[in-house]
Amino acid sequence: MKKECRIVQDLLPLYIDEVVSKESNDFIEKHLQECKQCKEMLNLLKQEEQVSNIDEKEAIRKFHKKLRYKNLKTLIITLLCIIIILYIGWQLLYVNEYMVPYAENLANVEIPEDEGIDIKINTKNYKNGYAILVKTGENIYDVYVNITQNIITKLFKDNDQSNNLIRIGNNICIDFQSEKIRFFEPENAKIQNIYYINENYKDIVFLTDEELVKLEDKILLWSNNT
Repeated sequence: MKKECRIVQDLLPLYIDEVVSKESNDFIEKHLQECKQCKEMLNLLKQEEQVSNIDEKEAIRKFHKKLRYKNLKTLIITLLCIIIILYIGWQLLYVNEYMVPYAENLANVEIPEDEGIDIKINTKNYKNGYAILVKTGENIYDVYVNITQNIITKLFKDNDQSNNLIRIGNNICIDFQSEKIRFFEPENAKIQNIYYINENYKDIVFLTDEELVKLEDKILLWSNNT
């Protein structure tokens, strides 16, 4: 190999990248016009560079694709965690109810002129109210009532939710209006006693009549015997 060819071939990578001086560039181009071997070497180097560039672009593309997938995965996991936390918080703070223990004057019975019966709830610090009509004899019934609260209604005592309180007990519809449980006696029937359930049941409508009658921790609000 001629000395001139060795010099040119050493300079070919720089020539391809266009970083040689003008004098060197002119020297290389003049040599390539006369030397077939160096021209083939130039073509070979260009092909290798093209393959290298393609591989580099593919590697970059795969890297960005992997990065986008990782970011998307992180975003989805973060959103799921937020949803789970909000759901648990909603369950604990709002959905989860517990019984309001009976205190003096928590509830009292009123008999209006329209022959209905009102159970007056003397607090706004509650979420839901429940009442069940239980048959204890021939056309004789007892009524079991209970109110519940959650953390929100316990903390924010002025949060009156009574307009939303409608619950159905056994054989009777209970409608909360102006913080009163309003109901009417069944036809040809008699209400004997009205109790407040002081045991911690979230929803007394799931208790059977037998379970209600056997409850020990109940407060007599009103009796037709008195």
